Amino acid sequence: PNERGGPILAGCAAERSREGLGLPWPPEAQVGPGTSMGRVPVPILWRGLIQDRNGRCEWTVGPIRTRYVDLLAAHIASELKDHSTQKQLILAIPDTLSEFSRQRLLESLARVGRHNVQLLWNPIALSLAWLDSLGNNIELRGDKDSLFVINIGVGSIDCNTFRLRDVL
Repeated sequence: PNERGGPILAGCAAERSREGLGLPWPPEAQVGPGTSMGRVPVPILWRGLIQDRNGRCEWTVGPIRTRYVDLLAAHIASELKDHSTQKQLILAIPDTLSEFSRQRLLESLARVGRHNVQLLWNPIALSLAWLDSLGNNIELRGDKDSLFVINIGVGSIDCNTFRLRDVL
């Protein structure tokens, strides 16, 4: 935002804008006191939200401060603009995101018009996608089958084991 509480540019609108690029020219691309917020990569927002543990961390440039969860919600809303008819959103999140940060993210998503959101941990989302890709081509041998999920993310590697069983 150019001012406290101003609109957050995300997605295509941010790509078209020259504001806050951090370049010396043109003038609107400069970042400094009294100018727009600049750009923040989405992985940095996720990492900051995970490390913050309470969902209150803010991106600050000069006098303008915006919560990470609000920036993420604006980004998610802009990415889903073409899918506005979808009633429900399932969002895969890092499994290390605190409960407080998850709640803040849900609140921020509601403020940008996404009220029916379900959060799903990344390892579970990865497992479900893989199992779905197999279709009916999976044979379970009782309760001894397991699935080992390795999620290589930005700056982290998460390993999870799930026990598989047939549900009738």
